[in-house]
Amino acid sequence: MLDSLVLNIPFKSECLSWLGEDTNSPQAYIPLSKLPHYIKTQGNIVTNLDGTKTIEEEKTIFESLPSSHTGMAFKIFERGRNCDPYVMLKCSPSKLLQGHNLYGFDDMRKGARNMLFLLANTYPELFEMLEYKDTKVSEFDLNYSIFIDSPIHKKLFMDHLRYISRGQTKNRGDNYETTVYFGTKKSRHKRLKVYSKFEELDQEIKKCKNKGYLESARINEELKKTDRAKKAIRFEATIKSVFLERKSIPVNLFKFCDYFDANPWAYTALFNDAWKDIFETLSGQELKRMNDESVFEALRKTHEKINNNTGRISLIKVNRLFSVYQTIKSLGFEHVKKTSSSSTFSRNISDIVAAGISEAVLQNLKKNDGAQIIPISKIIIFDFSNQVPANYSAQIGRAS
Repeated sequence: MLDSLVLNIPFKSECLSWLGEDTNSPQAYIPLSKLPHYIKTQGNIVTNLDGTKTIEEEKTIFESLPSSHTGMAFKIFERGRNCDPYVMLKCSPSKLLQGHNLYGFDDMRKGARNMLFLLANTYPELFEMLEYKDTKVSEFDLNYSIFIDSPIHKKLFMDHLRYISRGQTKNRGDNYETTVYFGTKKSRHKRLKVYSKFEELDQEIKKCKNKGYLESARINEELKKTDRAKKAIRFEATIKSVFLERKSIPVNLFKFCDYFDANPWAYTALFNDAWKDIFETLSGQELKRMNDESVFEALRKTHEKINNNTGRISLIKVNRLFSVYQTIKSLGFEHVKKTSSSSTFSRNISDIVAAGISEAVLQNLKKNDGAQIIPISKIIIFDFSNQVPANYSAQIGRAS
């Protein structure tokens, strides 16, 4: 599914002015005085010696252009970085058209047309100043989901991903219970993220309500009740223009759309290419819910010590942590957490996790739990024909 899309639209050359025209590297800029009066700006208010006030370092600001569902981010970069001035548009085409992105469409042309239409309809005078035929695809998200029936298996899977790295695609480290990131935040090529869509919908509903998108909030609240939302683990690849250029894929919007119209398989191929390092690493790996014997062995390998006085192996810490594990198994994670001091509990859990026993496993222990091994290959199955409900019909939009 095509999700967040960022487009950069340059200004027509006749709208530009130049700094340093008499130098070898003149810089183009768009004077604020040439922009329509309704474009929002901000600057520093300076009080002069005579008491008058002037605005210095005035710049355009980010705006949100409203639609029938959610807004579209909009910003004029009056001085581009290593490029001419341009207008940036950013939104999720699916949210713009249907109010949600639990599922959607793979159609760059449809998504981009509606974004351009919204800008032209909202700010027609500004749109006339733009060379829209030279619009550049700056970046976009491709999202596809796998579906895991068991909440326990979902937690185990997410926890397993936190320890995965391959080559240059490393786990970023700033992960959360239901989200895992790969790669660097400022990568010029791609960003990768995996998250549980069910929990992410809570944040989306809250955000929609805060911004006044009440219809979108209502739509997402209804979708959150569905099995599709409850089971979905979403893999997201943010594809940047440098990544496309290295694949010899055009970044001009209209040439890009022609390319994908001629090669509709390219959406999923690009997604798989972005994720291939991680998928190769996961191949052959397993999720494990441990039995007591394997838990003790894992704790022993990590925490046994040699007594400096006797030279013998000490299992004091191992036995203590195994006792904590057994207590959690008998009484439950939350009960032990409530009846222990927070510092002691946190330290014990950290020590157990260090032995390779995930917190997700501890939170879902049952008295009669035994060993269970689940091949990752049986979990990561992207059914690209089942990314939308059988009765789904993509919204057309006013510009399509």
